[in-house]
Amino acid sequence: MGEPGVAKIIFVYELCKTPDQLQELLRKAGLLKKDLTCAKCNSPMKLRSKDINDGAVWTCRNRINKKECGLQKSVRFGSWFCCSKLTMGEIFF
Repeated sequence: MGEPGVAKIIFVYELCKTPDQLQELLRKAGLLKKDLTCAKCNSPMKLRSKDINDGAVWTCRNRINKKECGLQKSVRFGSWFCCSKLTMGEIFF
């Protein structure tokens, strides 16, 4: 038998191999927002993939006078991850 908890650590590691998988787990655990409303136009924002450390960003795609609102917020917005410079993977592993 191994150390207590090792199987749990391996299981979580397997669940979180990619930033998308880790974020999904953190949203289910309530550590990241599941949805976000645009502060500029009060419309629902969508989670979009982006080539950054966290792999995604909240983006408002609402059109105002034929122009896209375009407000963006980090997936970390409103969570305790927002002030950290570490990636979410580094925080957990």
